[in-house]
Amino acid sequence: MRARKSKSPNADGTARRDIQRAKQRPPIPAAGFGLSHVSAASAPATSSILNLQRTIGNQALLRLLNARQPAGESTGLLQLFPAKAGVATEVATSIYTNYLKLDPPFKPQKGTYGKVSWFSGQGNPFIGARAVSADIVVDAEIEGGANKLPNLLTWHLAEAKRKNPKVNYRTDRDGQREVWAAVGKDLEAYEVAEVEVPVNDLNWNEAGTFVAVGPRGRTRVELANPDKLKADLKGKGVKTEALIKAEERKDEGRSGKFLVVFPRISQAAYDRYLHPKDLLESWYKNATVTTIEDKVVAAKEKPTLAEKLRGAASPGHRVMVEVDYETYRLARAIAKSLADFLARHREAAAAYGGIELSYWADSGWKPTAIRGYEAAY
Repeated sequence: MRARKSKSPNADGTARRDIQRAKQRPPIPAAGFGLSHVSAASAPATSSILNLQRTIGNQALLRLLNARQPAGESTGLLQLFPAKAGVATEVATSIYTNYLKLDPPFKPQKGTYGKVSWFSGQGNPFIGARAVSADIVVDAEIEGGANKLPNLLTWHLAEAKRKNPKVNYRTDRDGQREVWAAVGKDLEAYEVAEVEVPVNDLNWNEAGTFVAVGPRGRTRVELANPDKLKADLKGKGVKTEALIKAEERKDEGRSGKFLVVFPRISQAAYDRYLHPKDLLESWYKNATVTTIEDKVVAAKEKPTLAEKLRGAASPGHRVMVEVDYETYRLARAIAKSLADFLARHREAAAAYGGIELSYWADSGWKPTAIRGYEAAY
């Protein structure tokens, strides 16, 4: 095992650029995309694909893509929208630590009022009992647009009043919490949603909106001003330099590698699509990609129906590819970005007969880490 030189996650922006690239364009083509032996650079712009997907649905999108050839080169850039979140010092410290790890800084799955992260939207509504001790304002940027939900809060408040007519929701903090928890529960299903907050028993300040990010949208939120957050934390007595050094030490003596295993690629898919090494190499520009194994595997004697659909009823290819990055943290973050994509676009993995992520033993990673990352989906 070779030692690795520790680098700050902000060194020349390489780490952040690689992660942004992994989010902006799918590293694995879906069968319907028609990307037969073409470079990843010629894929359609992902921002357009995602918008279409949200508008017309997966099946209609696949039919549309099947009807035409891929478009030319595109930048794949996604529009970012500013947002703010008022949080307690302890939560702000966790956000900054996640940033240093190159993880998504916000963790909606750990939310209190629903498994969502809440951000300020338009106006300045008073949110009653939903408010927590917010002594640090964290700046964020959210990719793409949000689902508009103008009546969600109004409906839940009316429903609560119907069930509990004796509760004064203007003053009863427990009742307020129950309404916000119910709203948050519904918001878990959305990647990003904007909730209208009219003047009512929960808000007697002014009308406005809140933006909520669910577990499936956590990779769409970036920390916008880490230097400001670092300074704010220092002002609250948090030893930020110690946090930075603790994360940098994780790179020392640890492998920056992860394995991507294609357990059974059908012969048709093997002939039609880019070889897994070429596919990952074209995407992960700052990594060394090596084919560790590429062998023919025999057909299963008694395949299940699912295995037949994946091509297990005929001979195929098992391919194992090693992706090697400069540091442990960066490799870990990139592996998670790939896991995130596979969890959200399972049809893409199915095009290759399934894809698995694994790790070298000296990296300190465990397969359960990726399974846990996918579980939110």
